Amino acid sequence: MADEKKSRHSWNPFSSHGRTSPQPPRPLSQGEPSSQGSAAPASSSSDPTKGPWPSEQHLQPPPSFQESQAYAAPPPPAAVAAAGSSSAAPVFRSQFACVTLNMFDRIRLINFPPDEVNAVRDVVTRVWPEGIKDVRPYGGATEIKCRGWPFSSGQFNGDDNSRRMILRIVNVLFDMGWVLQTTLDMSNKEYDKDALFFRRQSPPPPPCDWIIMSFDTYSKTKVIGDLPPELASGLMQVFQATGNLKRHEFAGDRLKIHLHGYPWAADGQATVATRMTIIRVLECMEAFGFSVYTSLDMTCGQEGRETDVMICCRQKGWVQGQPVWHR
Repeated sequence: MADEKKSRHSWNPFSSHGRTSPQPPRPLSQGEPSSQGSAAPASSSSDPTKGPWPSEQHLQPPPSFQESQAYAAPPPPAAVAAAGSSSAAPVFRSQFACVTLNMFDRIRLINFPPDEVNAVRDVVTRVWPEGIKDVRPYGGATEIKCRGWPFSSGQFNGDDNSRRMILRIVNVLFDMGWVLQTTLDMSNKEYDKDALFFRRQSPPPPPCDWIIMSFDTYSKTKVIGDLPPELASGLMQVFQATGNLKRHEFAGDRLKIHLHGYPWAADGQATVATRMTIIRVLECMEAFGFSVYTSLDMTCGQEGRETDVMICCRQKGWVQGQPVWHR
């Protein structure tokens, strides 16, 4: 009974009474053994209701790999000021936007700031020979309507200027900090094309050289853009090694390769040889510093006869022996 009474009136650190007026331990009489043993180290937190929870800043999304590399150098003053202020808004916040290619002649920019919209508009005016017919708001997006049909299914052999336009749109957005996250075919409409989803990165990544590779008709390949002669020569050697090289044309910013047979409409075991050729192409590109940035369906298919283009990039100033940048 005495033990029960003692237990009922013993100090409970979690009760309101125990927290406000704890009783000091009774001093030991001479020769009395201690029942407590060695004292445990004091807790770093005086409030037992507070666990080791992460602070708010640790709940924010982490930066991307490229952003963390950029901040290996001293961060910008604005970032330092924001991080040092307890009342500042979160330092890191992701922002996404989208480019869609619609019908035969339209580009829609979704969730981009005005500066980026104007930059894309300037690219279309400069690169697409037929220019712009109209620019208008469209359901919360900005729609650029081109003259002519840059994404027409009738361009079975591929439209070089249309590809240049898409390449430079991706290029200018990249230079403004918009890095492609994915391309996505999310429509079941007859003449659908891929949508391009971008994520804003600050500071922007280092500038790059850009090329776009296409697979036309059944037996042609074209590479357009910032194409160094040594890469053009390397690609020709790749196709020559397969025994399929028929002839080639290299002028200005374009390499066109004609192949024997029908590698882009292969059947049976020939499909394996075609895929092996593309593996060798990727190896060749990487040997010269280029890596794949994305693949993209940018044309309206004609009777199912459509292939993706492949957009590749290389950091400007790259020299042999340096690492290759991958998205």
